[in-house]
Amino acid sequence: SKLPEKFKKEPDVILADARYFSMFRYKWIAGSAQSSLNDPYEVVLTSEKAKKYFPNLQYNQMLGKQITYQDSLRTTVTGIVESITENTDLSFADFISYSTGKIDKQLKDQLFDAWRATSSGSQLFVKLSPNMSPSKFEAQINGLLKKYNPPTPETKGNTQSFHLQPLSDIHFNE
Repeated sequence: SKLPEKFKKEPDVILADARYFSMFRYKWIAGSAQSSLNDPYEVVLTSEKAKKYFPNLQYNQMLGKQITYQDSLRTTVTGIVESITENTDLSFADFISYSTGKIDKQLKDQLFDAWRATSSGSQLFVKLSPNMSPSKFEAQINGLLKKYNPPTPETKGNTQSFHLQPLSDIHFNE
């Protein structure tokens, strides 16, 4: 039997849930925004990425298929969305269920418990409620940063803080 093809270090993989797909509209080919990322170890793919992984299958045949990331993170395909064809900064192609990051040890260590591991390349999309000001939110998130990443002798002189950036500002303002 043919061994499965391996794709190492695929770019544009993010953690997401139904809220992501309510903020950013995609056309669903298979699965649904409401249910495709409800459980851990589920993944939604763009149509372009789906055809790369499963070139001989129809989109509905891809549902239930397995994809393994980083040699150990085994996911099940639960949805396919149409690839975005216009120019965009939202170039994500593999959407792993957010709940996976909470329970998978490797992801939890890398993403959820590693406050020092964030960088200017880290992104988190938030939609503020009408009564939440950006400055109030920044104060709250930086309070969490201070609580979970207190200064240590090794980090003396280094500062870290989080700032909001309007979505409309992402493309032209680093």
